[in-house]
Amino acid sequence: MGDKGVAARAVDVSVDELVGAALSALERERPDIAVAPVRLVYTGFSSHVLTTGSGFVVRVARTPEAEVGHRRETRLLPVVASVVSVAVPVPVWRLEPGPRSRFGAMAYRRIEGAALPRDGDHSRELVVQLAEFLLRLHRTREDSLTSAVASLAGWKHGAIATASRAVDHLAGELPAAMHRRLVAWREAFVRHLDGMPDERAGLAHGDFWHDNVMTRGDQLAGVLDWEAAALADPAVDLAPVWDIDENLGARLLDSYQQQAGPDPALPHRIRLFRIARNIGGITWSLDNNDPEEYDDSLTKVHDVLHLI
Repeated sequence: MGDKGVAARAVDVSVDELVGAALSALERERPDIAVAPVRLVYTGFSSHVLTTGSGFVVRVARTPEAEVGHRRETRLLPVVASVVSVAVPVPVWRLEPGPRSRFGAMAYRRIEGAALPRDGDHSRELVVQLAEFLLRLHRTREDSLTSAVASLAGWKHGAIATASRAVDHLAGELPAAMHRRLVAWREAFVRHLDGMPDERAGLAHGDFWHDNVMTRGDQLAGVLDWEAAALADPAVDLAPVWDIDENLGARLLDSYQQQAGPDPALPHRIRLFRIARNIGGITWSLDNNDPEEYDDSLTKVHDVLHLI
């Protein structure tokens, strides 16, 4: 009751147990952050996202995996901030998981800007900045960064396990001909990951989606949500942009290769990861018992079958 009472005073929408517990702790420990109005602005796969009247963002983890991601960000982002030339959300408060907080929470100062538009005339200047940011990140080899994220072997294992579970489950959801195409994609995906040389891997953001890319006019202002950061194939960061806007995806690929040098295999790897990203929603929905998200993910699977 006490947690819900605190939340009711601070938040102008209904909240669940996780948000109430996090706000109760925040008011006790950092009242300078927990300044009204506190608003729940977004609920994603992994976290509830709130803003406060003092200019901070609070992310409340929804799953054990998200808690691991928040812990990783706490170690990673202070170092990332010293490497990249745009703002990143360096945590200033961390709530450890426990009997009441369950999966914990963290807070950082809000990065001013707007999410990257899903469609529209993205300027050449912005596209170049996106490519520069990704290339600088992917070329990072500092031990203090790479030791703070998932290892290449761990990332490969997780990607294969997520894809395999989804494809196996979809055997009962898709027509046989469609499912055979997914099985063929999985075989190609696993071959790529198993054969990927260590030197191709770089530090990847892991969720380079429009909601996580902040802009101010034609300028890249910041990059949010680093929970999925890992040593990975750089193509994993280029793939989501094609689902934001295919024209933007093509232009970003062109700018990236102009700066990094040509890589004939990169378009194929991007297609593999576009499919993996959309299929991954099936596994998440099953793990989190979310029928609404499952239906949405099944639609996305149909949408990417033409890429196989």
